[in-house]
Amino acid sequence: MLIPLVILLSGLLIPHFAFASSATRWLPVAALVIAVVCLAAAAFNSGFSRQYPKSDHVFYVQNADTGKAAWASADDATDEWTTQFFPSNTPKTSLKDYIPLSVNNYRINSAPAIPLSVADIRVTNDGTLGDVHVLRLHITASHEGISLAIPRDANVEVVGAEINGKRVDRSGSARGQSPNAWALQFWAPPKEGFDLTLELKGARPVPLKIVEQSYGLPEIPGTTIRPRPDYIVPSTFPNSNFSLVTKSYEF
Repeated sequence: MLIPLVILLSGLLIPHFAFASSATRWLPVAALVIAVVCLAAAAFNSGFSRQYPKSDHVFYVQNADTGKAAWASADDATDEWTTQFFPSNTPKTSLKDYIPLSVNNYRINSAPAIPLSVADIRVTNDGTLGDVHVLRLHITASHEGISLAIPRDANVEVVGAEINGKRVDRSGSARGQSPNAWALQFWAPPKEGFDLTLELKGARPVPLKIVEQSYGLPEIPGTTIRPRPDYIVPSTFPNSNFSLVTKSYEF
């Protein structure tokens, strides 16, 4: 319906074009020249700049259980900066060898493994309250963020949780999420650590997967990473320009 309406409304401009072309012969020519100049200016200034940058996605991940490390990217294609991490035509594949709970596919290339600290987790109490297994942990992380999760396929259900004595509300869980799935992300954890209490039902031992995140790509001895050009910025996709280390625990 819109196209016929636009055509009909455009007809109202015909008298104006006729008047302009008859009144001054140079006006249509001038309009054409101005249009060409504007199109040329747009074409020559269509690239990216510091004021109008493009973005790309790269992060470093290490699996502390296997000692393997990799560069990873969610981008569909490499650019002039990310080609230093990935050979041409590197396909996307699962990241589960590095992040066991990952469900997305990434462009992946092996990277040197470097010493990265992992969370210190101590059991402070392990008991039962009726038919509920109550597990209290003290967790100390040296990174900017830490994610804790119990795998979906574990025969364990988290029926309650507390951080430093404060109840964790699960009402915001995604619709359709498995009742056995449980995850917690804690940004800027205190240096002295925090107490996590889990109220559980199901099998033992309880598997716990940890992902720790630090801002920035790591410094790797013997490897030089070119800095991003000033017209490229990190993507807003999760983990962009981060260093991650993962580890599995059982309690």
